[in-house]
Amino acid sequence: MKGDILGYSDVDGGAITGEDGARYRFGKSDWRGADSPVAGGRVDFDIADGRAIDIYPLAGTGQPTASPAVTPAPAPAAPAAAAPASATPLWRTPLFGLGVTAVILIYVFLIPPSLFHPMGGNLKPLLLIGLSIAAIVWRNKRSFDRTNQYGVESFRGFGHVVGSGAIDLVAGLGAIVGLIVGGFALIL
Repeated sequence: MKGDILGYSDVDGGAITGEDGARYRFGKSDWRGADSPVAGGRVDFDIADGRAIDIYPLAGTGQPTASPAVTPAPAPAAPAAAAPASATPLWRTPLFGLGVTAVILIYVFLIPPSLFHPMGGNLKPLLLIGLSIAAIVWRNKRSFDRTNQYGVESFRGFGHVVGSGAIDLVAGLGAIVGLIVGGFALIL
């Protein structure tokens, strides 16, 4: 039977209107042309179970053609290769920000000031301020990475929203505490 291609996509397949006025669906494996089907292209096809099969483009219709004798049979599908594991940089992992926050809190509450006095006395507050700034930059970078081209943060699901919010909250509060304590330690 002859007909016209209504439309086609590699994902959803396509549809043909036959000369009988009926519509027939088809998939990529049914196409026998050299290139992908083009909407409006004239074709010749067979029908099986209400679907178009063995679809060949007709010459002179703007649709690329392939001879049935020349078209190779489709190759058997190879097993899908596993996607290569992409290495996530350390600074993009949630544990990095929590680690920086933990180091800030350790400096604030556990290391005695006398330990740093031989090195000038101002090293501890400066380290604390530097780590706090690193935590703020890390938190803002995480937020930026989640933002799409329209300025809206996108998440994989509700659990990701809650987890990211908790991590950002802990990192932000730790950074604020570190900046305040480090600033006061430099002044006093």
